[in-house]
Amino acid sequence: GLESRFTRFIHFSDYYVSDLCRIFGGMARNNSYKLTTEARGNLALLFNRAFQLKQPNFGNARFVRNLYEQTLGNHADRLSAHAGTVSREMLMTIEAVDLPFGVVKGCPGPFDLSASRWRGSCPECQKEAAGSLKLLGQTVRCKCGTVFEYPWWNARAESLPATSQYKDLSR
Repeated sequence: GLESRFTRFIHFSDYYVSDLCRIFGGMARNNSYKLTTEARGNLALLFNRAFQLKQPNFGNARFVRNLYEQTLGNHADRLSAHAGTVSREMLMTIEAVDLPFGVVKGCPGPFDLSASRWRGSCPECQKEAAGSLKLLGQTVRCKCGTVFEYPWWNARAESLPATSQYKDLSR
């Protein structure tokens, strides 16, 4: 009955996968965590799948926050089971195995992305180039001289594991 009492609604468009990745990355950065390149790539696939399967009331930022908090819980569980000394570097690094893949239907992960290719385009000259997993999230310089962060949400579909059915939903 509450909805019938409102005559005006504001529609907010859903974030794209690139936005979801940026939000997660910002949360991690603001809390002094860093993601391995494997974690970045797997997270992009996880968000792609979640975006494909989204329900009408998909809460973009809420979904990212929940995923982030579950990731930190998995990270803590992994480190508590670690035999030996836990280094500062280990405390600050989120790995692909820390991501809560079970949250998204049909996303068993983590995926082996060692042979994957990713697209990046220069924000200045728009030249596009394919890069390997090691470039994801790294600061790169284009031949035109522009320095930018290589995107980690633009997987080339033909290079993904055969078990995945992900579309490129980035901008």
